[in-house]
Amino acid sequence: MNKLTKKERFQENVLSRFHVYNSIFATLPYDSISDTGNLLPIFTEHCKLGYSKKQNPKKIVQDFFSKYCEGYSEDEEISLIFRFIQYIERQVVLFDAIEDASFTQVNNMDGVGTLRNLKELVESSNKKKELKKYLRSFKIKPVLTAHPTQFYPGSVLGIITDLANSIEKNDLTEIKNLLSQLGKTPFIKSEKPTPLAFVIHGGGWKNGSKERLNRFVDAPALLKAGISVVAINYRLIKSNSDIEPPVKAPLHDAARALQFVRSKAAEWNIDKTRIAAAGGSAGACSSLWLLYHDDLADPKSDDPIARESTRLYCAAVNNAQTTADPQQMKDWTPNSKYGGHAFGMNSFDQFLAERKNILPWIQQFSPYLLASSDDPPVYLHYKGPPPAIGKPQKDPTHTANFGLKLQERSVQLGLSCELVYRGAKNIKHKDATAYLITALNSSSTTKQK
Repeated sequence: MNKLTKKERFQENVLSRFHVYNSIFATLPYDSISDTGNLLPIFTEHCKLGYSKKQNPKKIVQDFFSKYCEGYSEDEEISLIFRFIQYIERQVVLFDAIEDASFTQVNNMDGVGTLRNLKELVESSNKKKELKKYLRSFKIKPVLTAHPTQFYPGSVLGIITDLANSIEKNDLTEIKNLLSQLGKTPFIKSEKPTPLAFVIHGGGWKNGSKERLNRFVDAPALLKAGISVVAINYRLIKSNSDIEPPVKAPLHDAARALQFVRSKAAEWNIDKTRIAAAGGSAGACSSLWLLYHDDLADPKSDDPIARESTRLYCAAVNNAQTTADPQQMKDWTPNSKYGGHAFGMNSFDQFLAERKNILPWIQQFSPYLLASSDDPPVYLHYKGPPPAIGKPQKDPTHTANFGLKLQERSVQLGLSCELVYRGAKNIKHKDATAYLITALNSSSTTKQK
């Protein structure tokens, strides 16, 4: 039994952890300036000393810059002060996240004043009737208070939630990653709605998670360019799935998540007309399915989320499987072996043998077959060698053959399709992030179904 007082539990579970995690935070660069976290403790002690000497704030600050920041211009001094404020704001968020993660350890959930304690007390003293009578006449006056977090953009709120969960699990790697994101994510909403990168993780629809988003895009670079970022999870395909076909679950989850994001556009300050999908492998295929599929919005639905569009501004993906047709896979790459599980098949041979029977499914879920002349542009990036149609590939699941065939299809339809692979010439954008920054910050518009 824990004999520590509430104060001691607070010091052990909150204050001590804050010092540990804050030391990690202090080593991370903020806004590409590494000295913010280093100078802040010095500035803090300098202010304490100046205050103890009853110096006015102006002199305290002037003395600090004179002693520790010699040669700074007035603009540089003002910039550093603002960075201090922003840094402290993030420290407050870190502290709040630790408090949230430690709530049950700090607070006695079964002690005096809790519902459980009241229930036991009433039962032991045989006072149930008296309590029921009192509760019938019991009245409350709700008081609403404001919390600073309600003014944060959605990107910050998401980090706060994930950070609290990671702290509760003591996942140091993820905590460091989230602290890094926290240091680079703006706390103030931009004046006008921002474009959004909608990231779908890979893993064959069988594994993976949204925490892997940096494998597919450079999130800090997108944020710096004024582009918000959302990464999603979805139901993974299981061997005993009762959904037909199994791939319907992750794809429709992605569509629903996209609709949810659009429903939050005003709250999160997102431009719902400029949403691009990004991802790798299965996440890339999901992105392309959204890109080419007719709008799944139901304008007459009672559900406000279902009324939102699933259409995209563009897509930028890595190592995408562009078709769900096993015959096309076989024709393009003879040693193909991927995709059967998406339709409940145990092997590629079975997938190919059952093709005619599941052709309606294939037509419904294959990006290549869904593409039409009014679809948005796409960027395809492959890490492997140049395409070689009709020849076996070292990595048939992620071969550039997929990209070349979709590009050929795009040319036929009059669509924009930028294809990049090892050794490709005349590359306009080196990776998906570069493409997204250019496309989402462009003034051009795209056609939508």
